[in-house]
Amino acid sequence: MTFCGMAASVAAIVLLTFSPARAVALDRATESVVLTVSGEIGVTNSGDAAEFDFALLESLPVFTLHTTTPWTDGEQVFEGVLMRDLMNQVEAAGTVLQARALNDYMIEIPVNDFEETDVILAYRHNGERMTVRTKGPLWIVYPDDSGNPEAVHRMIWQLRTIEVVR
Repeated sequence: MTFCGMAASVAAIVLLTFSPARAVALDRATESVVLTVSGEIGVTNSGDAAEFDFALLESLPVFTLHTTTPWTDGEQVFEGVLMRDLMNQVEAAGTVLQARALNDYMIEIPVNDFEETDVILAYRHNGERMTVRTKGPLWIVYPDDSGNPEAVHRMIWQLRTIEVVR
């Protein structure tokens, strides 16, 4: 092998080793869909959207967040998926999320919030799967020490859809 051929092989190995991991293909939801992600995404499982049931969400890395919120008493324990992991899973390409709740309340959330802070898409609260009555089935929760003055306004509960835009 020539020096140029060896250098090209080494460069290819380095690029493969240090390239960011691509999202794994997303299986189809087999149970009731609890979250639909659409818009500027590269991984889908239902037309041009990514639909998640609890099994699909729970197959992603689980993150536990101990925090307080204005709507609960004392420190709470939330379990779910880091929003940055969810955005990586669907290969989100936009800079803003339009998050919509079951009652059609909508809030825009900058994607860079998830790079700077461990924001969680919670599906468990104090060990119990959340229900509509307990702000579920999904709740975007920021840690109380995020330092983001908008965090409290971006904690949308009863989340049902996310559209990745811009």
